Amino acid sequence: MTDPAGHDDGAVIDKTVAVLAGAGMNALLTLLLGPGGTAMATLISAATQPTFEELAYFARAASARRAARAQRAIDVTAASAGWTPDRVVQTALSDDRLLEMTTRALTAAAEAATEAKIEALGRALAAGLLADDPARVDTQVLVLAALAELESADLRLLLLMDQPTDYGSPRRWTRHQLADADDGLTLAVDALLARCARLGVISDAFAENVMWGHPTWWITDFGKHCLTELNAHGTADTVPAAPVPRETL
Repeated sequence: MTDPAGHDDGAVIDKTVAVLAGAGMNALLTLLLGPGGTAMATLISAATQPTFEELAYFARAASARRAARAQRAIDVTAASAGWTPDRVVQTALSDDRLLEMTTRALTAAAEAATEAKIEALGRALAAGLLADDPARVDTQVLVLAALAELESADLRLLLLMDQPTDYGSPRRWTRHQLADADDGLTLAVDALLARCARLGVISDAFAENVMWGHPTWWITDFGKHCLTELNAHGTADTVPAAPVPRETL
């Protein structure tokens, strides 16, 4: 009989999945890599023509990276709360609302492209787990949702919009002023404004908020909070610096 200790678990998994092929492989990739897993595998297959065993190895390696990012978020959460990782897990499991919030945070962390976003998600999760009433938990769920969706282009827009007027008051911007102030945003400015408004990090909430027939936008307190969280350790260093506007309100 072969000594079980002599097996490479990874190799065994790869060979087992190789036997499944077809729909079984698609299901595995979706589980390990999320909804985009099968598409990614198809792309790699078309480029390199790997065997199913090689594709399974890729899926397992990608899954390990996702798990490592989620684990990093738990570590940040524990450090922020002054807890052990085990206590983070036990607290999350103690209440359905906390479990749902934790699941969202770790899913977003697993898909995060930067360490800064993982850390921001971990800190936001800690705040939610430490919250002393359901309303505060709900608030952190909103923060987590915003942090999960905000990407570098959104941060570039928020950094630009966060510049105060000479009098220290919040600056209001038309979409033309934003495009003129940073031509890197010109093509996507409408999409960015729509997404950021949906997340509540910017606003044009008042009907009278119009200048020369154009609606104006400003960064909200919620948006400032999210920007601070994502920029806590110099996230802006990874975002092209927004130019100083030529002439703004």
